Amino acid sequence: MLRKIRKSEGFFLGELLLSLSIWLLAIGVLLPFVMKVSYQSMKVRMETGAIHLLYEEVQAKIADGQVLGNRVVNRYGYEYDIIWKTDREVCVKFEERFQHPVEKCETIE
Repeated sequence: MLRKIRKSEGFFLGELLLSLSIWLLAIGVLLPFVMKVSYQSMKVRMETGAIHLLYEEVQAKIADGQVLGNRVVNRYGYEYDIIWKTDREVCVKFEERFQHPVEKCETIE
């Protein structure tokens, strides 16, 4: 039994390096996909929050008939700028992770 262990001692390092290289290859392939999905999820959350704010502003204008003016709102962990362009048009502007400005607008009919 002791002889069999001594015969296979030389393959332990090779097997270890092979398994580590397989793990690194798998991580190298899957990590970009995970990062892309994470970025898209964050972008969808921000856009959803902007649309919710947009329609809350439109509903408040229809209900009260008053415009609250331009302001900054922190909601869902993100910062949104609410901008009234005219008395009938409101926009919600925010910046994505890489400082790309996005603007969603709605006109009251």
